[in-house]
Amino acid sequence: MAELAPAVTVDFSANAAYLTLTNNAVEETRELTDSVLVDLDEFSVVVGVEVLNLAAPLPVATLVRDFHVPEAALELLSPMRATVLQVSGTETENGQATSSQAFQTI
Repeated sequence: MAELAPAVTVDFSANAAYLTLTNNAVEETRELTDSVLVDLDEFSVVVGVEVLNLAAPLPVATLVRDFHVPEAALELLSPMRATVLQVSGTETENGQATSSQAFQTI
């Protein structure tokens, strides 16, 4: 069973972010779009989503349609888009920040 461990890590220097949904081990990574990669566990459950361009849209409908997303994570994904407007976490000296508030809700 996937243990929900939601978190968002933003790397401003790389213009990228990672949305962690569970703490399961990653077994495979698939490309959802040119700017969005999906990490899957051994049962093809979504572990996390990597956004390679902070301005890229997060295609939640496609993610849910094409991959198994833990039910509890659906509530977290529905109101999100991948445009980072503010981060309420602490930014480190290497330009990274971690926060559950890093993605703008719409």
